[in-house]
Amino acid sequence: MPKYKNADIAELAHQLTLSPRRLRLSQIAGAERVLELVDPEKSYPYDFVCFHLTGYRPHKPSQKAAINGDMLIEQLVRLIEHLSQSAAIPLTAIDVPFQTQAELSRRLSVSMKTISRWRQRGLSGLRVLDRDKVYRLIFTERALQRFVAHNRELVLRGGAFRQLTADERDKIIERARELVADCRLKFQDVARSISEETGRAVETIRYTLRRHDTNSPEAALFDSNGRPKVPDCYNVIYTALAQGADTTRIAKQHGLSRAKVERIGTEMRAYELINRKLTYVYHPEFDSPDAKRRVMDGPEPQSSGGSGEATSAPSSAPAYLKALYEVPLLTHEQEVDLFRRYNYCKYRASRMIQELEPCTARKRQLNTINDLLGKADAFQNRIIRANLRLVVSIANRHLRRDVNMFELISDGNMSLMRAIERFDFSRGFKLSTYASWAIMKNFARTIPEERQRYTRYVTGRDELLEIAPDRSEAEAAHGSAEVDGLRAALSKGLKHLNEREREILTCHFGLGDDTAPITLQQLGNRFGVTKERIRQIEKRALAKLKRVLSPSLADHVHAA
Repeated sequence: MPKYKNADIAELAHQLTLSPRRLRLSQIAGAERVLELVDPEKSYPYDFVCFHLTGYRPHKPSQKAAINGDMLIEQLVRLIEHLSQSAAIPLTAIDVPFQTQAELSRRLSVSMKTISRWRQRGLSGLRVLDRDKVYRLIFTERALQRFVAHNRELVLRGGAFRQLTADERDKIIERARELVADCRLKFQDVARSISEETGRAVETIRYTLRRHDTNSPEAALFDSNGRPKVPDCYNVIYTALAQGADTTRIAKQHGLSRAKVERIGTEMRAYELINRKLTYVYHPEFDSPDAKRRVMDGPEPQSSGGSGEATSAPSSAPAYLKALYEVPLLTHEQEVDLFRRYNYCKYRASRMIQELEPCTARKRQLNTINDLLGKADAFQNRIIRANLRLVVSIANRHLRRDVNMFELISDGNMSLMRAIERFDFSRGFKLSTYASWAIMKNFARTIPEERQRYTRYVTGRDELLEIAPDRSEAEAAHGSAEVDGLRAALSKGLKHLNEREREILTCHFGLGDDTAPITLQQLGNRFGVTKERIRQIEKRALAKLKRVLSPSLADHVHAA
């Protein structure tokens, strides 16, 4: 069954193909009658189509949506071909004048591709079964005359078409390059302008330009969105502008006017905004007519004491951590208000960026977007500063001897920032609950990785001996002996496991001499089981090791 763009016509086609085959010719004739009556500029009810094809008139009007005339014409042509093929009509049974697609192409002096395009505009055909049991597409004389009567200018223009010469094609491409360089027109606008200048069909110009861009990607004029390609010199000019270079000097260097240089700067700023990924949490309130007044113009909630006040830092805390305690915590009302403003600014900026066209963008438009993004960053920074103490608190609980405190805090701050971007303030929860889980989940992943790198890739032993010659080799090698002892104990403990448990632990943790750690998924593929099953076997094996090894070694294994 062919694909239909209209669901109601698709359903009707399915029902008609289930009816007896003897009714196909009358159904096709009904579809042809509808094609004669349809005006592309109007819309038609579903019942109108159904009645002409089946003769059935429902007692109550259908609730199905009206169908646009253009869409209905295209769908009826597809339906006629579908019904004729489902009826398996022999070619010898056609008793009216008809022509094949090739014969029609020669008669009207148009290409086969043009005939295919006309089928979408209402030229209906029948798929009939030829003597060699292959379906052929034919066009009856009546269908052709109906199409010509409705599309006379289109047919005359198609018959007058002549193949482009190589010189004409080169002139079209060169003219398009001039329009792109001087006016920065989009693909459709360039095709329309050249069509008016040359008298050629817009479709011909579009095809020529697309073929050029496909065959010569290094010299392509347009990107995949139909926008003019950005020349390399534009990036050089924009970089110079961003570094504060004088506009007049840049214009002289590149042989451009000051206005052109400023226009290039504006266009590149627009592309920079379009390429920026914005994430926000949507709220239906943002689409209300007075959203700006309700979200941005109202006063911010004030602290009423308690959680909203600053607290004193511990006397032993470093200067960096003491500064965090000077920032008061947010009350629930303040937090919700800040998140509403933060996400609304990003929502508004995102909507404006979607409507942004770099080639026609204006400075005022870009300044408005940057102003919204600046406000969003300010709201985000306030939320971050008020929750940095949460990161320090969680980092303290995950601090180990071989983990740097400030690296841990830095990692936690990144998790906090990601949590702020994804936090849905409308659910009624506090950010601290959501962010705590995000930070702890990140620590649970990154801390073991850092510990593994620390123990497996220790460097600088030779440098240590050079700067401390008075220390004995035995002292410098103490750490290595400790690691060797741990490996020996683990090797002894692994003998108490069965073969599969031993192989899973050895491979997953890289306990072999030349074995790199592999993932649970890779182990699952090796054993032909799921990743979760491997995790269960590993957990059971670690429990056995804890019972066999000494408590201190068991702690090492559990931490790994």
